Amino acid sequence: MPQLAIQTNHPPLDELSLVESLAKYLVGSIAWDDVGIVTDQDNENTIVILLHNKEVVAALRFNLSPSESVDALQLLLAPNRSTFWYGYYQGYTLSKDEICSLAALTNIWTKISGQVVECNSQDILNYYQLLESDSNRKGRNRPISVETKRKVLLFSHGRCMFEGCGLDLGIDQITGYEGNFSYLAHNVASAEKGERGGRLISKKLSDDPSNILLLCDKHHRLIDKIAGADYPASRLSSMRRSFKRVATELLDGLGYEPIPCFSVLWPVGGSVIAQPTPFQISQSLQVIHSRPRGQLNVVTDNDESLMQGDESMWKYMPRLIEKVADRIKMQTQGSQHHAAIFAFGLMPQLVGLGSLLGNKAQFIPMLRSRDTGNWAWPSERPRYEKPIVQTDELVYAEDEVIVAISLTARPELFLKTAKSLELPVIEVTVPQEFEGNGAIAHPVEGKRLVKELQSLFHRITDKGIRKIHLFICASNCASVLVGTSIDRNHSPVCIYDFHGKSLVPRLVIDPSGPSTELRSA
Repeated sequence: MPQLAIQTNHPPLDELSLVESLAKYLVGSIAWDDVGIVTDQDNENTIVILLHNKEVVAALRFNLSPSESVDALQLLLAPNRSTFWYGYYQGYTLSKDEICSLAALTNIWTKISGQVVECNSQDILNYYQLLESDSNRKGRNRPISVETKRKVLLFSHGRCMFEGCGLDLGIDQITGYEGNFSYLAHNVASAEKGERGGRLISKKLSDDPSNILLLCDKHHRLIDKIAGADYPASRLSSMRRSFKRVATELLDGLGYEPIPCFSVLWPVGGSVIAQPTPFQISQSLQVIHSRPRGQLNVVTDNDESLMQGDESMWKYMPRLIEKVADRIKMQTQGSQHHAAIFAFGLMPQLVGLGSLLGNKAQFIPMLRSRDTGNWAWPSERPRYEKPIVQTDELVYAEDEVIVAISLTARPELFLKTAKSLELPVIEVTVPQEFEGNGAIAHPVEGKRLVKELQSLFHRITDKGIRKIHLFICASNCASVLVGTSIDRNHSPVCIYDFHGKSLVPRLVIDPSGPSTELRSA
């Protein structure tokens, strides 16, 4: 059975084009001869079924206007068929398990054979219009008062409170006309016999603003008429709490310091890296109590000359990184060099960028998840005191030493290369339970990493060591931070990168001169 034959496993389709695409897919996967509609008591759920010899072979839901609903059903009609079947599951409410099981739906369709009628397109349109008007709902408790409506409107800021929507309900998005385009929906139904209703509690909560959501037309119809089984009162209440939390966080941002944001994206392995979205930028800055000032400044965006990753690119890489750093520093003169940096690329590139930006300014690199591609800090607060720096072998170091920064993992290649170089190793890690892309999961953890590395590099320099071999396995954010920890007059640092089954030197950071110099290794 094709996976999409049970579309009811997923949220209802909310565009006619999606129904059309599904219909084309199903035509090539299954055979059917009739289209049916199953509704339950009080029309809490509306399921469209495709039938072959009276057996349900596919089930789907859509959340469309009445006219679009008819168009969608006509897309599903078998050749030479012009009518539909409507079945009423009286006295029962479809459960989530039932609507996701073709066998269960077949049993229900057989059970209600006496409550099945043949309908034409006009009949179906009339049915969906009745759902839209809600004319058959009776038995509600007291209506929502003016004061409660006012409280809900203030709480919602005039936005749809459905998760992921947030539509402005004071304006029509197409025509621009202003007005009230909202619906008030109860979490616990006002009607005791409603799917989310109950004796005593419906009456108690019918005029309680904490039990009411402000919704757009589409999502009001979704929770009441299309997918009631998917949205119990507990889920709607959770939605309300989540809306309050997110809205408060975003509005609190109005009082945050505005800082410029810069995007520095270098391709990795021939893959294009996506720019952070406005929402991801706001979420990232919220952790440092800042908000974006103006539009995102795109400094470099997946330079095509670097897409192939040729070995020759490392010859001119220092100059490219210098141009990026110079541009950021020049554009932040008016903000006291305080900015958020959304940088992604190969680790030597990011370490080099961090070294040129330095730690005297307030350039704050942001974290990007390698798994999801989202820019966000995974932790709301720091989780450990500081990184672990193993300096036992520093006493054996003479002219050169290896600093192995293992944050996302502890590669065996580090030890293998260290043995071939015959140099002592200073290992920098985090507590094992925090290893991974989110080893630096909060800006405070980043500051602590920089502090520990600065102290380490000072000790190495004071010991008279002339060269540091830097092995690094870290996130984009941590890589930039490692670069910023390299101070003026520290020993030169040679940055290595993974190349096949070996580590190879790529860039050298030399901070011993009047200014930090970046060159090819």
